[in-house]
Amino acid sequence: MGGLGKTALARSIYENQDFCGMFQKHAWMNLSDPSNAGEFFRGLVLQLTEDDITLQEPLKNMQLKDLIEESNKLL
Repeated sequence: MGGLGKTALARSIYENQDFCGMFQKHAWMNLSDPSNAGEFFRGLVLQLTEDDITLQEPLKNMQLKDLIEESNKLL
């Protein structure tokens, strides 16, 4: 069902300042088909920890299991 504006609507809500003020942190992820779980969780953790520079470098080499654990801590 491409072209109906679902992503545009979701992005508009996500970027709304009233919405952003309701949460301490937020992340926007695009998924492709097929998706890569490692890249998804790495991107998620990177967005949620962008203010913690000490985590940025270790994330590059984390395995999927560790990325999932780290994202669970942040959520």
